[in-house]
Formats: sequence, C-alpha cells, structure tokens
Amino acid sequence: MKVFIGLGSNLGNKRQNCLNAINLLSSVLSIKQIKCSRFYSSKALTENKDGGPDFINAVISCDAYQGPYELLWGLKFIETQIGRANSGQRWSPRIIDLDILFMDDLILESDRLTIPHNQMHLRDFVLRPLCDLAPSKKHPILGLSCFDLNRVLQISYVTNTMQAE
Repeated sequence: MKVFIGLGSNLGNKRQNCLNAINLLSSVLSIKQIKCSRFYSSKALTENKDGGPDFINAVISCDAYQGPYELLWGLKFIETQIGRANSGQRWSPRIIDLDILFMDDLILESDRLTIPHNQMHLRDFVLRPLCDLAPSKKHPILGLSCFDLNRVLQISYVTNTMQAE
C-alpha cells in the first residue's frame, strides 16, 4: 500500500529528529521504498500569539504492509523512541510528530484515526512537501490534486526550503 507520512519537529536538532524517524520507520515497521521530500522550515501553528519555535517539516512516501491502526501504533512507538512526551496539549512544541496523510485512497474516520489527514489541505507545510513527491495525487474526499490544493491555499506557514539528505 502506498502511504504518505508527514514529519515535523520543533525541538532539539529538528532535522536530525526527522532523519532518525525515517530510519526507524525502516527498521521498526519494515517499511520499504522510502522517498523523502525536501525539508521545509515553517512557523509553528499554535493557539497563542507567541507561536513557539519554528518547525522543520517533510513528507515521505513509502510502501507499507500494515493496516491503518498497526501503522498508527508504529508511528506512536517511533515518536516515543525519539523522545516525544505526550503533553496532552494540542499544537504544543514537540521533538517529533508523525502523521498518516494518505494510505492509497483509503477513507477512514474514527475517534482514533482519520485518513486522509483531516487538516492537511489547510497546511502548506504538508502540501508543499507532498507536491515534491506526488503533485498529481488526488485527495480521495476533496477530489483535487495536491498541486491544486496547494495552489488555492490562502495562508502560508512555510518560511524556507532545504534539500533532503
């Protein structure tokens, strides 16, 4: 199954945190054919005015053989391995954040997991790296490509682009 996973970090060595997560995806979940977008620096999305430290964001595409809940469990395990503590606060600073964006064209909505990610179409720090990997990938609910979703987006959080290693 073709999966797209969003990565973000705004604590510590942000780029290295994302690279560590990618390495663990391969070893912990036996995910294959990993391709990584460029890295993007973006303003923190927060509920208060101070904003918090900037994020580094990227997206990977990969072939995964887990079901959605098994993959979610694996991502949460990797976040814990890298040092993420669950603060219980929405949009708090974090050492690593891993989100399932797409799993082929699966549509899933439950109290634990929503696929496709229910806010991705509102965030250029998700759409721009997605466009690096799959600009023509269509959102299975909205029916628009990643490229078109990014083109019509009215707000920008991205401040800089860097090459992936």
